[in-house]
Amino acid sequence: MDNLHNDMMIKYTVDLPYPEISPTMDLRTARMLLNDFAGQDSELTGINQYIYQHLVTGEHEELSEVLKGIALVEMKHFEMLGEAIVNLGGDPVFTSSRGRPWTALYLKYIKNPKMIIMMNIQGEKAGIKGYRQSIEMTNNMQVKKLLERIILDEELHIQNLEKMLVKFDHM
Repeated sequence: MDNLHNDMMIKYTVDLPYPEISPTMDLRTARMLLNDFAGQDSELTGINQYIYQHLVTGEHEELSEVLKGIALVEMKHFEMLGEAIVNLGGDPVFTSSRGRPWTALYLKYIKNPKMIIMMNIQGEKAGIKGYRQSIEMTNNMQVKKLLERIILDEELHIQNLEKMLVKFDHM
């Protein structure tokens, strides 16, 4: 079996459903979620970072496919956070909770595969830290459960990236 077929067996999401957010007015929580949605260490940043890296690592087919697989899950997280913001009465604009617009300056245009992997491990950890802060800042149990579920995927992404790092350590 070649590397591409092996990648198809890599899991990028945990086999658990994502909790839904019922429509309810909670503008404070909706505003808080903007940081996870489109802040500096957000899903929007992650999507764009992983897609860029997928494109520039094409000669490393297995790594490129892993980066793409993670990006697709980050897109799902982004969509769910946007829907949660709307269901809480907010507006899913591409800004932080303080109104700072999302910018491509948040991205790091690194092309070295090993550096990409190490940077992404740190990025996933930063995202998890942000989610945990959001969990502490809200009393909305549905939001807490959604964020806890997303964290499980992010932890799986770290595991996948750590496996890729081992492969590049042996190159």
